[in-house]
Amino acid sequence: MLSQRLSTYYRLCSYCLSRQLAKTKRIATISRVKQAGGLDECYICSGLMSVIDLIVEKMVVDVERKYEFSSFLIGLTIPTQIYEREDQIRARFKIRGRESIKKEVVNEIGSRFKKITKKRLEHHLPDIRINIIIDNNNDFCITARASPLILSGRYIKRCRGLPQKKVRCIQCSEKEGNICSHFEPSADKTIEDIITTRLLLITNGEKPKFLWLGSEDPDSLVLGKGRPFFMHISNPKVRSIKTNLKFRTNGVVTTIYGMLEHLPKLPIQFITKTKILVHSSISISKFDLRKLKALKNSVVKFEIKSRIVKKKIYSVKTRQINEKEFSVTLMADGGFVIKQFVGAQRYVEPSVSKIIGATCECTLFDILDVIIQ
Repeated sequence: MLSQRLSTYYRLCSYCLSRQLAKTKRIATISRVKQAGGLDECYICSGLMSVIDLIVEKMVVDVERKYEFSSFLIGLTIPTQIYEREDQIRARFKIRGRESIKKEVVNEIGSRFKKITKKRLEHHLPDIRINIIIDNNNDFCITARASPLILSGRYIKRCRGLPQKKVRCIQCSEKEGNICSHFEPSADKTIEDIITTRLLLITNGEKPKFLWLGSEDPDSLVLGKGRPFFMHISNPKVRSIKTNLKFRTNGVVTTIYGMLEHLPKLPIQFITKTKILVHSSISISKFDLRKLKALKNSVVKFEIKSRIVKKKIYSVKTRQINEKEFSVTLMADGGFVIKQFVGAQRYVEPSVSKIIGATCECTLFDILDVIIQ
């Protein structure tokens, strides 16, 4: 009988002995040999199985009490000598197709942790990943990393003079914009600061990243339903966020609609309604402005980073303010380069300046709405 032969040549704990046997024989074998060999004397695990309860207790303190989560996944690293000793035994007795010691340890830890915390084991998209490293002396280290939060939201900006993004340090641009000693972090001086400050306070997370749908000048307003954005928060300690969470800071109204499993795939198609204030170098008439209506349903070509980009205009409205000033309200594809379109300082075809027949300049523009297609 295999269990007797194994026990004759090796001192094995009940876990390591039963793991070498077929599933139908394991339960009976465990009950018979439970006292046969102490856990610390086991040839294969050298007492590794004896620290499982200690590991679970530490996980409860370091993970369950510090993180908010509903599901978890466990990763494990154990000494290679343990694999080698088990492989040696299996080769000698021609044992094949049995569960590995790593899998058993992970299953044991997971089932005990699950029983204590009432959380579920999840392999696909767990809320948190717990990594355990065990050394040759059965000392262990536990680290945890929560899956990122992907939030969708919009902001309305009712004040001028507030940039969308914080200024990145050029020296650290390759380091994902981490805060460094090369510049002072701002406090609510940008839209990014306002949203980041509030959401990191709520989630206790790290390293926020934004996916913006378009941008505007610091002096532009953002009205209507607001500009959409997506936010990636790393390692959040708190995951529950109120649906349609709304907060107001410095004339900015932010609404967080909810959580997504992933950031949306790029490019995201959207249309922007923009009101542009234009100054002309010469006096213009209503007849001149009527020429701009020909822009409806036209495609504008821009040169951006040495490549030609096409954007469609869906509607055009004009209004004369005085002899040299007028406004243009456009519905156009997202990413429309407003100042380039008006002034034609770089390649653009067509442009407001060329149609009017005068040098025109965009003095201000406001975002009236952003519509995701």
